[in-house]
Formats: sequence, C-alpha cells, structure tokens
Amino acid sequence: MKRTAIIAAMLIGSMLTATAQPNEKGSRNHEPRMERECILPNLTDEQNAKIETMKIEHLKVRNQHQAEMAELRASKRKLMIAEKPDQKAIDAVLEKMGAKQTEMHKAAAAHKLAIRNLLTDEQKVVFDSRPPKGKHGGRHGNHEGCGHRKMEMHPNCPRNNN
Repeated sequence: MKRTAIIAAMLIGSMLTATAQPNEKGSRNHEPRMERECILPNLTDEQNAKIETMKIEHLKVRNQHQAEMAELRASKRKLMIAEKPDQKAIDAVLEKMGAKQTEMHKAAAAHKLAIRNLLTDEQKVVFDSRPPKGKHGGRHGNHEGCGHRKMEMHPNCPRNNN
C-alpha cells in the first residue's frame, strides 16, 4: 500500500513536471508571427506602408465583427438555456450569425484582393501559392497555414538576420 502511494506520487510529480516544460516548438501564444512582407519577394517601402495601413484597417473591422459574433453567441446561449426556449428567436439569432459570418468572409476576401492589387506579377505568384490562413486552413495534421508554423523568410526580408 505504501509502495503504491509512493509510485503514484512519483507518477503525478513527473506528469506535472512534463506539462510545465515548454514544447520544442514553443508556446503558441508566445511564438512570433510571420509577417506577410517577409514572405513576399522584393516589396518596396511604399508597398510595405500600404499593406501595413490596410492590415490595421482590416484588423479594426475584423475585431468589430468578432465582438458582434461573441454577442450573438451569448444571445443564442441565453435563448437555448431558457426555461422555455423560443425556436423562432433562436432561428433569428442564427440567421444573424450566418449573415455576420458571410460579412466577415467578404471583408477578408476584399482585404486579400486589395493587397494582391498592390503586388507585381512575381509577388502575386508567391502570394497566390501560399496555403490558406485561419483556423482550418492548410493541412490539419501540421497546422500548415494557421499562423504558427515556422517558415523560411525571403532573403530580402528586413527582419531576416542573415
């Protein structure tokens, strides 16, 4: 009995130690994100400035969309757990969520096309060949395209330490 307790304590201690260690890829929240301009070849200062401005504007729109979606999800949850759920009210919220999701996708597509319009033909080839970003972009097994994978920077990238 005493021996079993000691073994159990050692196992628990080793599990706690193992989970406290950072993984070899680094923490998802602390890993630096790869910027678009580092992936595209030969961006001019003017292109970089325009892309950065467009990115900031898009992030403002996206943040607003995400906040509105969070409100709609909370509203749906409140309706779902009510004493007597109102199917019509739930359906109305779901319709709003679908419309908001479509609006978000349209804004993202417009943003990507606006950036693409700034690029040269060579840059467009690289831009178009990148895997999709997002929660489900790329291949699921290796999180390719999800914004937290390691990519080799283009040699002309200003953030390249070579």
